Amino acid sequence: MIVVIADDITGAAEIAGVAWRMGFSVKLDMELPQQSTINDVLVIATDMRQMSVDDASATTKEIIRQLKSLYPSKNLLFFKKTDSALRGHIVSELQTMMTELGISKTLLLAQNPSKGRIINDGKYLINGIPLDETAFKNDPEFPARTSVVGKLLNGTRTLSLYAPLQEGINVADAASQEDIIKQLNKADNETLLAGAADFFTAFIQQFAHDKKARTTPAGNKAEKRLLLQGSTQSSRIA
Repeated sequence: MIVVIADDITGAAEIAGVAWRMGFSVKLDMELPQQSTINDVLVIATDMRQMSVDDASATTKEIIRQLKSLYPSKNLLFFKKTDSALRGHIVSELQTMMTELGISKTLLLAQNPSKGRIINDGKYLINGIPLDETAFKNDPEFPARTSVVGKLLNGTRTLSLYAPLQEGINVADAASQEDIIKQLNKADNETLLAGAADFFTAFIQQFAHDKKARTTPAGNKAEKRLLLQGSTQSSRIA
């Protein structure tokens, strides 16, 4: 089962929609899971972007430990949904996930080339304009002070198209969907995947291909379902 942890409800819904359109059964949960499910994809919507960095890390840890308890014998594939403009406590959350999962590498592709958002030579551009020259420079909580991803996300390394994946958090260059696939192909079973919708789309397509080779076609309508579960949203999520 694929488990997606998103830092807001909008991103969670976007990811759930991608998986559902691919023919997977999906559950979108707006609170910590309390019981196991049999869905192909479990998307957990949190409010971590509005939290302090310490609270976001603690929430991440709690979610993973709860999932390990619910699925002690199940192979879970984790994907961390991040903001496509690199807002939020991304580094802290990824470091917490790696520690809890015993993983030493993360492949992060937050950019969405399909929407003109790319990272080239370690610099984030939106329709050719550096990130810190766009409206994101005025974001009230996470203003973009630079377009250099290594400075935006301290403690990470930039991964060019032709460089090997290394330990730590690798922020990958990609200016097209083809570039995303090329970077995705560097990942192995010991790599945590993180990023936005374009990267998740490439990942879920590859997963669907592998699943089809092992079992039945992913587009079986009888197995296609979308479940939403949660309590009333807090004002911060709204």
